[in-house]
Formats: sequence, C-alpha cells, structure tokens
Amino acid sequence: MNMEKKLNVLEAVRGGAALYVFLVHFMFMYFIDRTSLFSILFSFGQEAVILFFLMSGFVIQYSYIKNKSNFKTYFKKRFFRIYPLFLIAILMVVINNIIEGIKIDYKTLFGNLLMLQDAAFFLKPGIIVDTFENSALWSLSYEWWFYMLFIPVSSFKNKNQVATLIIVISTILYFIYPIQLFRWLTYFSIWWSGVILADLYVLNQLNLKNILKKIVLSVLLFPTLSVIFKSFQEPFVSIGFYPIIEVRHFFSAIFFIMLAFIWRKKKWMGYNFFKPLESIAPFSYGIYVLHIPIITIFGSIVINHIKYILIQFTLITLIVLLIAYFFEIKIQKKIINYFSR
Repeated sequence: MNMEKKLNVLEAVRGGAALYVFLVHFMFMYFIDRTSLFSILFSFGQEAVILFFLMSGFVIQYSYIKNKSNFKTYFKKRFFRIYPLFLIAILMVVINNIIEGIKIDYKTLFGNLLMLQDAAFFLKPGIIVDTFENSALWSLSYEWWFYMLFIPVSSFKNKNQVATLIIVISTILYFIYPIQLFRWLTYFSIWWSGVILADLYVLNQLNLKNILKKIVLSVLLFPTLSVIFKSFQEPFVSIGFYPIIEVRHFFSAIFFIMLAFIWRKKKWMGYNFFKPLESIAPFSYGIYVLHIPIITIFGSIVINHIKYILIQFTLITLIVLLIAYFFEIKIQKKIINYFSR
C-alpha cells in the first residue's frame, strides 16, 4: 500500500463509526432496552465520537501539510464543511416542532447556531446550552472550536509545545472551574493527538517510542490523570455522567491510538472486512448530524404502519442513508460550488 492507499483504512473507519453512532441511537430509540444484556453492544457511542476527534485532527493536519492555506481560506473550507448540513439538521428539528406543536427553545437554538452546545445539562457541569433536540450535535461545538484553534497554534514554530501549554493550563482551570470553555480546551488534547499522528505519519516516524513520548506522555497523560483524580472527588452517578464519562473519553483516545499502531504493524490485517464501509465515508458526516431528526420524523410512521421488526429496521436505515447521501453529496456540494464561484 502506498501512503494514499493506506488512508482508505481511515475512510472505512470513519464510515463505520458514523454508522455505529446511528445504530446506537436508533436501537435505543425503538428496539433495545438500556438494561438488557444486548445493549452492551451499543454502549460505545461516546467512544466513537472520540475516534472522530482523533481522525479529524489527523485529516486536518495531513491536508494542511499537503496544501497550506491562510486562515481566511481555511475558515471558509471549514465553515462550508460543517454548517450547511448542520443548518439542515437544525431546520429539520424546527419543522418537526412546528408540525407537532412543540414550543421552540430560542435560547438553545441560537446557542447551537453559535456552536456553544454540549450534551444534556444533567450529564456535565458548566454547559452553556444543550443540544437542539439532536444529541449527536454535542460534539460539533468541540470540532468547530478545535478547527478555530488549529491555524493560530500551527503558526508557531514550536506548535506542539504551545498546544501542550494550552492543554495543561486549561486542564488545571477545568479541574477547578468545570465550565464549557475549559472543557473544550482540555479536550483539544485528544484532537491535537491526531495532528501529531499525522506529522509522525508523514515523516515516517510513527513508532511506539514517538507515540508514547510525543502523544501519550506529553499531551494526553495530564488531562487523563486529572479526570481520574476528579472522579475520586465526585459522587459516582453513572459511567455516562461527569466525570466518569471524561475518564472514558481519555482512556478511549489512548486505546484507539495504540490500537491503530498495532493494526498498522499487523499490516491492517482484516481490513477487507471493513472495506465496504469506505462507500459510506463520503456522506458519513450527513449520517452523523441528520440521523436523529430523520429517525424522529420517519421512525414513528414506519413503526406504526409496518409490523415486522426486520422490515422496520431495514426501511429506516435505508431512509437515513439515502437522505444523508442526498444532502451531503448532492446538496452540500452544490452549495460549496456556488459560494466557491
């Protein structure tokens, strides 16, 4: 495999992660009780999002190395990558609320439009606004502000040291004052780990020593120890609540990095099993941001009018895939091409 071919593995993983997040929400909404043993298979949606953060940092840096751009050009590309489908997802919720006679929470709506959202208030402290009736969108605010930090931090010659300094200071502040701003900056460590992975990959220095020294010990260790220590100070509620959820996030980041390293050493053994997921990758973002409003709008219709579970599952899955494909491949590309002209 040449360098470009190897990135197909990343595409397959991206498609698979988006599909998994969809299945997590879909199965719990209609088919699985959270207390059942079978629910364990669909209990790693949070970890899938952390995988997205790592892959995003990798892809952004890899693209930036190949084609460096100024902040204006970079911002334009990132804006049109994130916002068109994000606005469509928001619009779907607004239309559904109007049809169902549900009152629109304008504070939450505008907070989401400004990328200030996070998961439900009861899950974490210091949240500015909840997601706008689409729980998958909590990660987009993180992604957006990581994008905004990337160019300023990358402009420094010693960018990794600058990033580490930001992460350490923010982690300390987050430990004392667990508010949204410090949480974003603390989680920047996960995204920036993907950036360092891309640098090591391009320089052909992706070995265990560099991963441990430049990523795990330098970038991820301090935030990980911080959230672990915090978990001993706070009463335990659930593995899905602060601060245990954050322990899961940082451990999963380290786990995925080491797993990717081992898989690469094994020459991507078993990759052919995941290869079909490459076809989903081009519209994986559409699946991620649109699946909950699509399920909300079409799910009850299908469930109420079709008797057999297998047909219900297949039909809703196809609807999600087709609508996500239509909006990301057809509509979003036309929007980007229009504004590019």
